[in-house]
Amino acid sequence: MPQPIKEEDLKTITKKVYALYAKHGIDGISMDEVSRQTGISKATLYRYFTSKEDIVRGMADFLVARLDSVQFTSIGAIEDVISSLQDFYEKSVLVEALSGSRFLPDLEHKFPETHQRCIRAMEAMQDRFGAFYRQAVDKGFCRDLPFPLISRQFRRMLPSIINMDYLEENDLTLPQAVRAYDRMFLCQILTEEYLYVTDQEETYDFAEHLSTVLRQDFFIDSIRR
Repeated sequence: MPQPIKEEDLKTITKKVYALYAKHGIDGISMDEVSRQTGISKATLYRYFTSKEDIVRGMADFLVARLDSVQFTSIGAIEDVISSLQDFYEKSVLVEALSGSRFLPDLEHKFPETHQRCIRAMEAMQDRFGAFYRQAVDKGFCRDLPFPLISRQFRRMLPSIINMDYLEENDLTLPQAVRAYDRMFLCQILTEEYLYVTDQEETYDFAEHLSTVLRQDFFIDSIRR
């Protein structure tokens, strides 16, 4: 029976497997290839996983943990709003990078119970964000816009932000794309009184930080869709 996997080991395996998985899907990879791509011996892999299907379940566990980690602070100042919005943005981009275009369909087809657990975690994060947004509206920080439309736009934009083919076709770098959507998002939802924050240096720092995470942890430059 496989041993319970340590969080750091799962994180390492998940991040390194992502680029391979996003290119080939579960049917296009093997334990030999996972071992080669991650630099982790097959003996070590088999300590934690009985098969590549177990690795996919482990990736789902990692995805759910990232979703559950998105919590929103109580709102007292615009800095609280921006911090929560950027955390939501960052985790949403990372979740999109982790799940990829194949991951959730694979789960739905092959592991329906695991798929439903991921969907419930996504819906719970959306519910928490919705409650946070309503509070931000009530306190005058954000515009009173239909939350389902905000959420739908967010989900449709994220795949383009981390699609290297799309960025190259439009002569964009990853930091430019991350920064541009961050600014567009803030301009849409913040009231006029607080639009000044979109030009603050911290928003540029955030874009560089998130781009670095995507490159170093998720090898995003190698992803082509």
